Amino acid sequence: MTPEDLRSMIISEIGKRARGRRIRTGVFFRGNPSLVEAIAALGHRTVVMGDRFPQLFALRQLIRDNGFTPLTIVETRFSDLPIAPRGLDVLVLSRGLPGSADPRETLARLRNFLAPGGLLIWPHPIADGTRGVVGKLLVPYRRGMISPAKSHRLCRWLMEAGYGEIGQRKPKGTGPAPWAVTTGTVGPASIG
Repeated sequence: MTPEDLRSMIISEIGKRARGRRIRTGVFFRGNPSLVEAIAALGHRTVVMGDRFPQLFALRQLIRDNGFTPLTIVETRFSDLPIAPRGLDVLVLSRGLPGSADPRETLARLRNFLAPGGLLIWPHPIADGTRGVVGKLLVPYRRGMISPAKSHRLCRWLMEAGYGEIGQRKPKGTGPAPWAVTTGTVGPASIG
């Protein structure tokens, strides 16, 4: 799958959630500036958070050059995101979950940042089929990136973290580890 495929799938999910309204969007940024640029171009109130200053600074220059507003860029650790409880309508993880924490605990914590009906958009590598298993061996471990896992396990993690209406889109593509975009919606009963 190309970065353009991934970006268009994420933008499509945001558009479905917005339904023509202006929404509050958060992006945890770990690379993929073209995704943030595409999200900023939608015109929603957007906060971009990340813990890699050089990438954020380069992103700030890109955003400033293109005049995207209203957009806020914040340098912060993943463990200290500056978001009020129920403060976002959509939260996008630009490059999977940090690999240093239990995914179920992390997903549950992220759920609390989302308003009722809010949407988590989580792109990640998957290890379904032979290509994914081979990809898991070929893709080096990188701190801050979840390693490929079976797609049903990723959906189960969202269910265990209290999300409802879980969806997953797996585009066809090339590369050693295929990616998917998994979404989970926060229902009124799952906030807490």
